[in-house]
Amino acid sequence: MEILKRVSCLKPLNSMRNSVQNNRGFTLIELLMVMAIIGALATMAISGFNAAKDKARISRATSEIRYLEKEIVAWSTEKGDLPTTLLQIGRKDFNKDTNIWEDMHDPWGRPYVYSRAIHRTYFGKLNTDYDLYSKGIDNLTADSIIDDESLDDVIRFDNGGFAGLANKYGI
Repeated sequence: MEILKRVSCLKPLNSMRNSVQNNRGFTLIELLMVMAIIGALATMAISGFNAAKDKARISRATSEIRYLEKEIVAWSTEKGDLPTTLLQIGRKDFNKDTNIWEDMHDPWGRPYVYSRAIHRTYFGKLNTDYDLYSKGIDNLTADSIIDDESLDDVIRFDNGGFAGLANKYGI
């Protein structure tokens, strides 16, 4: 009779202990790669968030300009003339720094520009009633809405036929 020897497929306990002791964690290169991937994803997310935030501010400024336009028309219908400032139609914000009531502010925290004197043009076209706009993201503007400084302005133009981003007018 032959005695069969049992063969075990399990490693001896000592060799398991040695492999656990040799595996101490991640290498520096692995950690750097993970950090680079997380950084790239965070950069994409932040830039997408900023673009969405700017788009929301432009949309808000456009709707506020349309709302102000309706209030100006209502006020001028009642009074027979255009208001001289937005304060006259009751659109105002309190400036905590100067303790003065000012014209209504746009989403970037600057007062909307309202003027009965017409000065903004686009290839010869202009408002014949009044100008109403926000200076936009960069707080710069020019006499013509096609100048580089004015392309980010949120405007009411063509006597109310258009309200929105200046670089979208005429497209």
